[in-house]
Amino acid sequence: MSEMFAAEIDGLPEQFHPDEGGNLLGKKTATAIDRMQYEMRNNFLTALLGLLAISFIAGYFISQRYEAKKREQWAEILFRQAKDWLGERGNKAAVPVKEGLQDVHSAAKEASSRGAQYGRRLNSFYREPRRRFFGIL
Repeated sequence: MSEMFAAEIDGLPEQFHPDEGGNLLGKKTATAIDRMQYEMRNNFLTALLGLLAISFIAGYFISQRYEAKKREQWAEILFRQAKDWLGERGNKAAVPVKEGLQDVHSAAKEASSRGAQYGRRLNSFYREPRRRFFGIL
């Protein structure tokens, strides 16, 4: 066990080496913060690469969410514009159709009345009833 401890502290600077009693004393007391700072100096590149990877992954997910939100807004705007355009054009297109239907209705009415007149003229058994005044004339 002491061999592992000795091998572990060989790479430490002089301030972290234990004294004869096994305590980490030296020039100044080795605290957990000092040891962490020392270890961070040794692993600076690893920590930097880890932070870069985490920031790229977080940026990717944030941009995906932003794009999805933007896509939804774009679709809403497009549908709103299409609805407005159809409403505007629909009213303009309905006017000629309405006029055409009125013309067809009046033409059908006229054709119906003329057909009835021609039918009465051609029917030899049809006689128009005389108009009488109180059944006298």
